[in-house]
Amino acid sequence: MIHEHIFGQVTEFKPLMVNCAVGNLVVLRVINPAGKIQLEKMKLCTKATLWHYIFYLWSLNKNVFPFTEIKEEKRFFKEARKVMETYMLTKYRFDQVSKYFNRQTKLVYATKLHLVEFINDTVQKLPNLVLPIARTYATKEALLLDMLKEDARLNRQMRDQHQSYEELVDMILEKVESPYIRTVSPSNQVAFARLNFLT
Repeated sequence: MIHEHIFGQVTEFKPLMVNCAVGNLVVLRVINPAGKIQLEKMKLCTKATLWHYIFYLWSLNKNVFPFTEIKEEKRFFKEARKVMETYMLTKYRFDQVSKYFNRQTKLVYATKLHLVEFINDTVQKLPNLVLPIARTYATKEALLLDMLKEDARLNRQMRDQHQSYEELVDMILEKVESPYIRTVSPSNQVAFARLNFLT
């Protein structure tokens, strides 16, 4: 029961589930380009999803504090709980969070807000954090910018071509009202036939 109060419905971290959870956060733009959780979109994710994201961060940054406190995957839940205990007791006055701890000062409950603040504070304090999703955002934004530039270029090209076509039509209508076509007779004598294209 305590496990669910802290970690939600997650009982293990399979790579596919972690990637799906993090991918969903990116698609819904719950995570901003810096890797932080946007507070106004916190309602779009569950506690379990946030832990998948924390696991994702840990798996890429095991040598960076506070993730160094989680030694290996099979001890993740036990040691991640201790990391959250330390974080909450450091960030808040105990009277603000005492209801989330038991008499032995062991964490027995964590809200989504606690998890989001832990994620955001960790990402902000660690500028060298390995965060591939930030590169994903940058790549997508660069790709979108390139697409917009190409679209604008094509629009200009089509506009110029349309203008050139209109100018050509105007020139034909203006200068070729009664053209002469030069023909050669079988006797090699040159004759002129007047053709009226416009009536």
